[in-house]
Amino acid sequence: TIIELNLTNNGLSGTISKHISELRSLNILDLSDNDIKGTIPSEIGNLSELVSLRLSFNELTGELPPDFFEGLNNLALIQLHRNRIRGTIPHIAWAAKEEWTQNDHSLGSILNYSSSFIADCGNPSDFRESLNCPDCTMCCNAQGDCHPQEQT
Repeated sequence: TIIELNLTNNGLSGTISKHISELRSLNILDLSDNDIKGTIPSEIGNLSELVSLRLSFNELTGELPPDFFEGLNNLALIQLHRNRIRGTIPHIAWAAKEEWTQNDHSLGSILNYSSSFIADCGNPSDFRESLNCPDCTMCCNAQGDCHPQEQT
């Protein structure tokens, strides 16, 4: 059983296979800092045990489906910044912060709520309209600067 797949900064290229959803016990998926292109497969939304999803610093494009996060009730960390994702990031029902530390002490100790959900929703943007991410805790802009998003 694979519970952690960390392939950060490995020079990977190509796309993320929809078969990633066959890794049903996956808690941590880190494909950040590679050269992965294409869309984020909706099948990632079937990884119900996922706690950490890091896909930042790739060439991912497109929009996430509206129901993308519905099956991801354990997510505590999402990093999608420095990609080319557009549109609106769907709503996510966060696991309570207490559950993060109770369920996984190592993950709980590294999490910081202000940087738990990072995307390219800042200005200036690479697009005519910035990425809309109401649940993001931190927004990055086209210049690579990231700032906490004010919660309303």
